[in-house]
Amino acid sequence: MATTYETTGRPAGPLPRAVRTVDRWGLVVGVIWFVGNIWLAVLFTTPADGPYAWTGPASDSLGLVTTLAVIPVVVGLLTVCGHRPGLGAITALVIVALVAMAAVQLAYVLGLVSFAASVDSAYAGLLILFGWLLAAGRAGRTSGRLPRQVAVCGIALGTTGLAGAVLLMASAATTDGSLAHAVTFGSGALLTGPVYAAFPVWLIVLSYRLPGHVAGLTLGLGQPGPLERG
Repeated sequence: MATTYETTGRPAGPLPRAVRTVDRWGLVVGVIWFVGNIWLAVLFTTPADGPYAWTGPASDSLGLVTTLAVIPVVVGLLTVCGHRPGLGAITALVIVALVAMAAVQLAYVLGLVSFAASVDSAYAGLLILFGWLLAAGRAGRTSGRLPRQVAVCGIALGTTGLAGAVLLMASAATTDGSLAHAVTFGSGALLTGPVYAAFPVWLIVLSYRLPGHVAGLTLGLGQPGPLERG
């Protein structure tokens, strides 16, 4: 069912509200995540006891914020993409995973769990997050509600990140220092690292392009795609 219009001429209903949510939160998460990535780069390229050692705890705290802030984007994209088959299930799963990741991250910041536990939680969470990104990209491309380039990039990032996260999970089950650990961890990091760095950029581009794209669809001026109510 097509989105209706109020007397103001602006679309009313769940779709425009979801678009606004993705627009605002996508930009917020993208910028904060990008800053966190910069801090991580500084942390790993400077002495552990140097003047930039503060980037470690700061990055951990910022990661907690971004993990929770992704949830509105996830929820919003479910409506934007039209509740495509399977997307609802992976959306529910990724929300649970993000909350669990945030809880473990908070426990780590407070010194209640070990670094190894926080890393294992991150691997599992990224596995589900990238799986959701793949599903959302496919649903957005099929429904036409995501800009094609954004949807295709989401599929590519999700597929690559998912493969990398699987390898990272496998590395956690191997013995540190073994050849199997070196191969699985190295391959997983090689795949996941660029995706982790590119994900905030994807969110920012999504935030920038989604409102105009959906407005064009609603007015019949954009790429063809169903506008059934989710």
